[in-house]
Amino acid sequence: METKLISNHIAMRPILYTFLACAALACKPAREIRTASGPRDSTVTAQSGLLKQYAFCACLRQANRTNESMKEDVSISVYYDQLLYDEKAIDRIDSLSKTVAENITPYDYIDYRGKRPVIYKCMLYYNSSLLDSVIRTLDKNIMK
Repeated sequence: METKLISNHIAMRPILYTFLACAALACKPAREIRTASGPRDSTVTAQSGLLKQYAFCACLRQANRTNESMKEDVSISVYYDQLLYDEKAIDRIDSLSKTVAENITPYDYIDYRGKRPVIYKCMLYYNSSLLDSVIRTLDKNIMK
């Protein structure tokens, strides 16, 4: 009885391997079709998110150039090391972030007189349709 079970098990292996190979081959084209015709693939989505976070850090860094603790913060370098965009794309984000940071002016409200809302303005930039639009145009610059 035990010998018969073992021989049946061994006989089923080629069928199992054939099924797994067919399933693997069938799934690959479906995944490629989905990403080609559907929403952005996961790499582009992940990279877009990282570039957006990089832009936020760049804005904070540019707005706080004289702040010693910002000079010691390595967050922007951590994002940079993870990005797959080419230098042209990163330069574009650096330039835009610098422009946003340079335009952060102190509030004139009594409670905030003379103080700049740096995090607030950089967060507005992070959530802006402008940044989203720029990143969408730069997605073609991802090095794969």
